[in-house]
This record gives sequence, C-alpha cells and structure tokens, in this order.
Amino acid sequence: MGRAVATVRRSGPWTVVAVLGGGLALRLGLAYVVFPGQGLAGDMGLFASWAETLARVGPSGFYATATSANYPPGYLYVLWLLGSLGGAVDSLTGTPSTDVVVALLKLPPILADVATGGLLAWAGARWFGRRAGMLAAALYLTATIGPHLVTLPPQVRQSRREHA
Repeated sequence: MGRAVATVRRSGPWTVVAVLGGGLALRLGLAYVVFPGQGLAGDMGLFASWAETLARVGPSGFYATATSANYPPGYLYVLWLLGSLGGAVDSLTGTPSTDVVVALLKLPPILADVATGGLLAWAGARWFGRRAGMLAAALYLTATIGPHLVTLPPQVRQSRREHA
C-alpha cells in the first residue's frame, strides 16, 4: 500500500500539467484552428485600436488620444504589451500590426482560464483531495467553452450576440 501512495504522489504534478496543458491545447485549438478570426468584431477592433494607441503614445497619453476609452488601467497594460508586440512583429515581418494584435487578443483570456484551472486544481486538492482538484480543473477548462460554440454556425453566434 505504501508503494501505491508513493506512486500517486509522484505522478501528481504531471497530472496537473496534463490537465492544464490539455485545457490550454483545447482552447488554443478552438481559438486559432477551429474558429480563427472569430470574436465580437466591434470589441476586437476597439481593443486592437487601443493596443496600437497604447504602443504609440504610452499609458500617460492614452486617455487623451484614444476614442471611447472607458476601461480602467489594469487591462490596458495588457493591451499595451499586445500593441507593442504587434508593432515589433510588423517591423520584423511586414504583417500589419492590427492583424497581429487581433490574433494576440485571444491569448490573455485563454491564459487567465488556464490559470483559473490551476487555482481550482490547487484549492480542490487542498480541501477535497487531489482527484477533486483535477476534476474541478478539467470541468472548468472544458465546460466554460460552452456547447453553443461547437454546435452553432458563426453567423448565428454573431447574430445572437448582437441581439442579446
């Protein structure tokens, strides 16, 4: 029995890595392979514009220059980083900065979801046992995708969002 317990403890971190890595792979696959270019076009365009403005004028001049800037500064630092990365990729490859930024805009929420899955795995394991933690993380990383993303065509999803 002691050997079985030691084996479970030894494989524990790899289980967490597998669950979080699987969740990350699933989300990246959905965002960039299954549904590339998807998202609320108005929001994606606005965030890309803000990111490029932040990269150009920095946070100190952002609110004076950006149109309809109504976000608190926290997320704007993330957009500043994405805008700077978009500008760097544009100067290196010639790919338009806006295209790069729009593609990068999907990464912060995906990474935040994976981090939340990690937090659920840690808290669940601490309070209810390792299996409960892994189950909580796996359920979160798969259930928050939502069945409507897989079953409805893009035109219907966009239409529903615009009329909600």
